[in-house]
Amino acid sequence: SLLNLDIDEQIPPNLYKAVAEVFVWLMQSEKKAQMSKR
Repeated sequence: SLLNLDIDEQIPPNLYKAVAEVFVWLMQSEKKAQMSKR
């Protein structure tokens, strides 16, 4: 699991999809926050 990884440790290939989904969620959240400030 990602919780067991140290900082700067390589992400195992079987977790790539999970990490990508987190990045997508973060980007979408940032966009929504910027839109609500307008």
